[in-house]
Amino acid sequence: AKKSSPATRTMGPTRSKRTRSTLLKYYRTEDAPSKGAAELTKSLEEASVTVKSLREEVCFNVQLADDAPALSKADCNRLLWLLAETFEPEKTSTTSFLPMGATVLEVGPRLSFATAFSSNAVSICAACGLSQVVRVECSRRFLVDTSPKLSIAQLSANPAKAVHDPMTECVYTEPLASFDTSSATAATGVRTIAVCSEGRAALERASIEMDLGFDEADVSAALQREHHLHYTPPLLF
Repeated sequence: AKKSSPATRTMGPTRSKRTRSTLLKYYRTEDAPSKGAAELTKSLEEASVTVKSLREEVCFNVQLADDAPALSKADCNRLLWLLAETFEPEKTSTTSFLPMGATVLEVGPRLSFATAFSSNAVSICAACGLSQVVRVECSRRFLVDTSPKLSIAQLSANPAKAVHDPMTECVYTEPLASFDTSSATAATGVRTIAVCSEGRAALERASIEMDLGFDEADVSAALQREHHLHYTPPLLF
């Protein structure tokens, strides 16, 4: 249905710490559980973990241009109107619907490239007079109460694979403050992965810790190459 007019709420957006550019966050909650929530629950139950409750929300991470001025009150309302559901604007807010300080599993697009969703969203913002917006990425946030309790590291190890594609998405270990990846990609020295002694487990652990996005085929191929490198053919007399 066509929206008639922008929402009249005047709340300003929540601003993350400024680095290279300003990143704004808007949150949307849903009543019905998503497919991702169902897959996450299934993955945890298969690992003999009891899910007591699961809440989720969507976070829109909105980046403004480096030299862009702060959004006016009218611009804030226009952006909130664009991101909100047409008939349920109260389900979109500039503050999270999940409890403050809670352990939240957040997954979203990798930061090294803009998604098609972002390209469309930026075009729509420009058409509505919000030319300051240069990128919009959507992440999904899950608040999971389990028995036994799991940390974010434990949730990220295997269960998180049920709610995202490791090739194009990743787990956000902390709330995004910027889309800038220069600090994340800075050289940190050579690291040795003990494939000979630990095998597959070492590669899977490195994939998670270094955000490599290895799938089953990648791990198997790496193990096969390692085998060939260390293979000594028998001597024939």
